[in-house]
Amino acid sequence: MIRKTGDDATVKLLDMWHELTNKIYDVGIEVLVGDSKENPRLKAFHGSVNMAYPHEIDNKMVLILWINPIENNLLITHELGHWVLKLKGFQGLINRSEKHNNHEILLNSLAHHVPLYDLQRQCGHEPLDEIDARAQQNIRLFSAHHEEADKMMWIQNALLIADDLLNCSSTYSDELLTAIELQHKNTFKLVSTICDIRSHYELVNAAKNLRFIIGVRRALGMTGIWSPIDEIEELRRELYKIMGSHSENN
Repeated sequence: MIRKTGDDATVKLLDMWHELTNKIYDVGIEVLVGDSKENPRLKAFHGSVNMAYPHEIDNKMVLILWINPIENNLLITHELGHWVLKLKGFQGLINRSEKHNNHEILLNSLAHHVPLYDLQRQCGHEPLDEIDARAQQNIRLFSAHHEEADKMMWIQNALLIADDLLNCSSTYSDELLTAIELQHKNTFKLVSTICDIRSHYELVNAAKNLRFIIGVRRALGMTGIWSPIDEIEELRRELYKIMGSHSENN
């Protein structure tokens, strides 16, 4: 379905994924698309939630892109692009004290969105309209509310806003900075810290991207037991587990 309905950029990234999986694992990993509204893990969330993760289907490892709408090629290259970056050596941090909490997800997204958007553009997709739409939504949101007396929320909001600032058009970045400087002063300080750290790292370089993540985590005082996660090896272990189980059953 992806090849039949996808545009050239989508097919180009799909081919890149297959080239990488065959090179790294000596086996191709098929990519499927599912409606995120039909996923029991995702439909409980408010609003639209899109993500991708590996599944075992018929004794084979597949990567399912859970998106809505499923025909949106930009969403396909966004979610698939995250996994292409993993296979290119981009790592994130995992909080082993509280895995996959909001801070962990937003921190890794902040760092990985820069090379992800670069990857989409290399393939022929321009994500700027989607980025600017999210920035405009956050401008309205933060202009309408005052800052809460909650340090954890300051950190969460700073990661969210910095993600916009690093990627949106200059018009909206100026408006967003003005909105938080007036009514979200503690968040503004954290955002300024993130932007200062970012100026020291080239985020399209995998090693420097990880150092940026580590630097932001420390500067923002994000508590917990954090460590890098090597998802190339994580996926390899899952593949071997499936292949071993399939061999035993035969």
